[in-house]
Amino acid sequence: MPRDTDADWDVIATHQPFFGVLANEQYFMHNLTPDAKQDFYASGEADINHVVRTLAAINGGEFAPKTALDFGCGVARLTLAMARHAESVIGVDVADGMLDVARREAIERGVAGVEFRRDLPERPVDWINSLIVFQHIPPERGHGIFERLVQSLRPGAFLSVQVTFFRDARHTAEVVRDLADYRYDGHNIELLSIAPSESGAMSMYDYDLNRLMRTLFTHDFDAVTVQHTDHGGCHGAWLFGVKG
Repeated sequence: MPRDTDADWDVIATHQPFFGVLANEQYFMHNLTPDAKQDFYASGEADINHVVRTLAAINGGEFAPKTALDFGCGVARLTLAMARHAESVIGVDVADGMLDVARREAIERGVAGVEFRRDLPERPVDWINSLIVFQHIPPERGHGIFERLVQSLRPGAFLSVQVTFFRDARHTAEVVRDLADYRYDGHNIELLSIAPSESGAMSMYDYDLNRLMRTLFTHDFDAVTVQHTDHGGCHGAWLFGVKG
C-alpha cells in the first residue's frame, strides 16, 4: 500500500508548518522569532523575483499575468510574493493547517488579492508556479497533477514548476525508512512492500523528466528553459515556459 503523504502533511502542518516548507532549524516553531519569520518570507520574495525575471526574459521582456496559481502553497511563502506580480493569486495546498497559517499571514501582512483552498480551481489561469512541492508527491500521482495544471493554462500563459529527478547518497535513509520487502538484481531495487510507520514523515520522490517534457510539448510548449536546482543533494529541474 503506498504511503499516505497527505496524512503526513496534515501532521507536519499541525506541528511544524514553517519547517515543513523550508527545512532549516530556525523555522522550528520553538525557534521561530519575528526576524526568522521575516527571513522566511523574504526568501519567497527572492525566489519569485528570480522566476519573474526568467519568465520575462523568455517572453521578450513582458510578464503581466492577471490570474496566478501557487501549487503546494504551504504557508504562502511564495503566494504572497506572487501577489506583487498578478492581480489575483490562488494558493492550493493539501494541508488545512498550512492554509490556516497562509490566510493569517496574508491578513497580518495586508496582502490583498489572494485566496487559499485545498482543490484546484476549474477556471484557467495565466501563471502556474510550484517550487519544492512535487518532490513530496509520489510520481504516480504527481504526473497526473502536472498534466492537469498544464491543461489549465490559457494560451500565452506562464509556467514555473520545479521537480527533483535524482539525489545523492545523503538521502538513502529516506528510502530505507519505507523499505520492508524488496527485490535487487545488482542494478535496480524494486520495493515489494512498505514498512509501516507513523504519519508525519517527510518523503522525497524523483520524477521522469522525459515524461514531463512530453506533457509540455504535447500541450503547446514549443520551448522550455530548464535550470538546475540542488537542495542539499536533492537535484532538480526548474522548468520555465510560455504556452503557445
